[in-house]
Order: sequence, then structure tokens, then C-alpha cells
Amino acid sequence: MFVTQLRLDEHTGRATYADDCGAWKAKSSTTTCTDYVSVDGSLVYVRLKDGKYCTGGRKGIWRPLSPQP
Repeated sequence: MFVTQLRLDEHTGRATYADDCGAWKAKSSTTTCTDYVSVDGSLVYVRLKDGKYCTGGRKGIWRPLSPQP
């Protein structure tokens, strides 16, 4: 699933999207993949650590989700 925010240019009416990888050239660009989980109706950033999805990361502390997605 991809989450985007639709923004319309005031002057042209065209949709614009954030481009997190610069030019769309396969050899010179990178693509970032960020995982989120819906918790109580909000999207929460998660990272796979030691085979478990975890939240947090502040001060190096990662808390495993329960239950795991």
C-alpha cells in the first residue's frame, strides 16, 4: 500500500507529489521504503529489528509490536 497526499497547484490545477529520490533515473536514484502500521487509527513508523517489527528508536530503544503484523 502506498500513502500519498494529493496537492493541487493553485495556478495550474495539476497534482504534485513529493519526490523523495530526486531524478527518476534507475541508475542514479535510490528508493526509500518505510514501513508503517495502523495503531488506533494512526500510522506508526515501524522497523524490522531481530526479526520483529518494532516502534520507537529513541535513544536506541526499540519496542516490539504485540501482536506482530
